[in-house]
Amino acid sequence: MADVFISYSRKDIQFAQRIHQELEARDREPWVDWQDIPPTSEWLDEVYAGIQEADTFLFIISPDSVVSEICTLEIEHAIQHNKRLVPVVWHDVEDDQVHSAMSARNWIFLRQEDDFEAGLELLIGALDTDLVYIREHTRLLTRAIEWHDNDKRRSDVLRGPDLTAAEGWLAISHSMEPRSTDLHGDYIAFSRATVNRLQRLIYSAITVAFAIVLGLAFFAFQQRNQAVDAKNVAEARRQEAELAKAEEEKQRKFAEEQKQQAVTAKEEKERQRQLAEEAADIAEARRQEADIQRQLAEKTTRISKSQALAAFALMEVDKDTELSILLSTESAKTTYQADGIVLPLSKTVLRQSILRSRIRLTLRGHGDGSVFSVAWSPDGQSILTGSDDMTAKVWDAQTGQELLTLQGHAHVINTLAWSPDGQRIVTGSADEIAKVWDAETGQVLSTLTGHDDYVNSVACSPDGQSILTGSDDMTAKVWDAQTGQELLTLQGHDGSVFSVAWSPDGQRIVTGSRDQTAKVWDTEIGQELFNLIGHTHDVNSVAWSLDGKQLLTGSEDQTAKVWDAQTGKELFTLTGHSEGVNSVAWSSDGQHIVTGSADETAKVWDAQTGKELFTLTGHDDKVFSIACSPDGQRIVTGSVNNIAKAWDAQTGQELMTLTGHDHWVSSVSWMPEGKRIATGGKYGLVQVYTTDIDELIQIAESRVTRQLTAEEKEKYGVLGLN
Repeated sequence: MADVFISYSRKDIQFAQRIHQELEARDREPWVDWQDIPPTSEWLDEVYAGIQEADTFLFIISPDSVVSEICTLEIEHAIQHNKRLVPVVWHDVEDDQVHSAMSARNWIFLRQEDDFEAGLELLIGALDTDLVYIREHTRLLTRAIEWHDNDKRRSDVLRGPDLTAAEGWLAISHSMEPRSTDLHGDYIAFSRATVNRLQRLIYSAITVAFAIVLGLAFFAFQQRNQAVDAKNVAEARRQEAELAKAEEEKQRKFAEEQKQQAVTAKEEKERQRQLAEEAADIAEARRQEADIQRQLAEKTTRISKSQALAAFALMEVDKDTELSILLSTESAKTTYQADGIVLPLSKTVLRQSILRSRIRLTLRGHGDGSVFSVAWSPDGQSILTGSDDMTAKVWDAQTGQELLTLQGHAHVINTLAWSPDGQRIVTGSADEIAKVWDAETGQVLSTLTGHDDYVNSVACSPDGQSILTGSDDMTAKVWDAQTGQELLTLQGHDGSVFSVAWSPDGQRIVTGSRDQTAKVWDTEIGQELFNLIGHTHDVNSVAWSLDGKQLLTGSEDQTAKVWDAQTGKELFTLTGHSEGVNSVAWSSDGQHIVTGSADETAKVWDAQTGKELFTLTGHDDKVFSIACSPDGQRIVTGSVNNIAKAWDAQTGQELMTLTGHDHWVSSVSWMPEGKRIATGGKYGLVQVYTTDIDELIQIAESRVTRQLTAEEKEKYGVLGLN
């Protein structure tokens, strides 16, 4: 940081150079702009940064400087940040010509007729006054500005002794000059709130973890007692069955004796036979009931043991990751191998243990660029990613190896898509063009030029013969996928086209726009069929139902709407979000609708009635993207809070939390088979997660170098489980 920023008129440059030299000779670090160039926004930002990082603002007063627009801007910026102001007079001027903030200060006279050395000593004394306070003022202001410019990022806050010292400095700043700025106060208050919140979270996490462990231990103890009771009941019923069997034998013998003794007593013999059969039926029923009770007791014991092992694995996850993986694997196998189920707790702890040991497929190659779009190839063998580093990449979905880098765009790649046969790739960019690539070689097949603003969305027709693009130039266009020839321009919107989609039969197109409407078009001639009017803010997302009979739109007005695709009539409005709806989707069976919102939630709705079924809560920041699994049974959501989550689409229950990103998750996508999820986010990171329990256990077992020892099996109760 500089000790002093020197503001001057270019006509006084020789005097400014002398002041600069004298300050350097006295071990001061001055900041001066010597460039004589026309002002630009980049240049002015650099000057403003110099003012912010300097302890003192020195203004050379002269007839030229007091009328300089640049000097006035510099003074105003210094005043805005409560910088200490030191006016130095080089040539006399009228008092009313000087900025009012400078008029209120003690001037230091260094005119030609003044004693330069004496005046310079006064200047040095002014610079050194309250120097410790001033330097802290500058340091805290610099950090506060950086925090503010980074959207108040929590990682930039003050902590520990630094925060305590800053609060002490703020307390005395009201009696010092210059005083602290509002930004100082906001930054220090936000730092304290963040630290307090972190402490509360830590205390809460410790309390919850302790409660969970105690609860699981108590539950395991209860389950053990219940299992013992069930075993005793089963034994008692077994004995009853044996007694019944003995009784049956007795009755049979009695019937035989009766037969021998009284051949003529046929009716009595038949009655006794029936009694014997009934006794046998009762005995068999009791035996079956005892067997059911035994199986139930064994299942209850397995569930108890699985929960206990998961609790032990959770306790070891930070101390011994390999032991945690072994225990959580046993927890999952305990119920899965016998009953075909895995407890949510077992699955969560297993995934957490694996993630702690860094067992996941991470695709790195986009550098620090944000990954805005992720898509699986139709055969599930490749993953396509698009980034603001101006490239798209194709990856091997099994190994994570980078197969192709698609270079050619001159700006951010906003959107991408595979052709239905997986042979071609389409990318759309902020450079106003879309490109078609050979998915095998990465060669550019055609460049789609015609838009004159950002391309926001691309889509391939169901038959793969046409490509649809939507742009900030308020149009959508249809192109020949083989030749790249422009076929249609869909004009009619009064704002940017954010989202486009083909109908399942390829005969119609829907577009969503900033002009608060969606439109339906005929794909043959480009004629507008319907204008869907009803939203009161931007339409961010559009989607067709699988049968093509209905349309779904999501808007910044906090609602989604369902429309009749044949008439354009609004069927119902999905209300319940408290912020804009960023993303919408239909389930594969057409029974559910899913919406993701900036209000930190996603919601599941009945597609027939519009009734809200579940609210998926768990994120603590905006939900950017959503996707339904191919079988319609699960949902994945991606959020600004660095995580993705998988949910049960039938119950709304959270199935798993997918961690690993360092910043927001902007795109989520299911593998066509539904066993894996790909997520893309900031800093060029793409993660691939498995949702298949068999694969998860296989991965876990492949990453450990040992098995549980006999002592560990005895300690954690693994012996004799199966």
